[in-house]
Amino acid sequence: MKDMPKTSLVKVEIDDCIARVTLARSEKYNALNVQMITELIEVFSWTAKNSVGVNGKLVSDDGTPYLRS
Repeated sequence: MKDMPKTSLVKVEIDDCIARVTLARSEKYNALNVQMITELIEVFSWTAKNSVGVNGKLVSDDGTPYLRS
């Protein structure tokens, strides 16, 4: 998918139309810090912008499938 945010503490995998978000700060037991919270907000904002519910159709103009909610 295009324009996916660059993150280091939050991993995002796209499998077909499903986004899997994984916290990646195991050395701190995935405790939230300012950077992780910021990355989560960026990732969730991106997934919302690329979802079927927001766009009202299943695919983008270039044929990329939107995420399902």
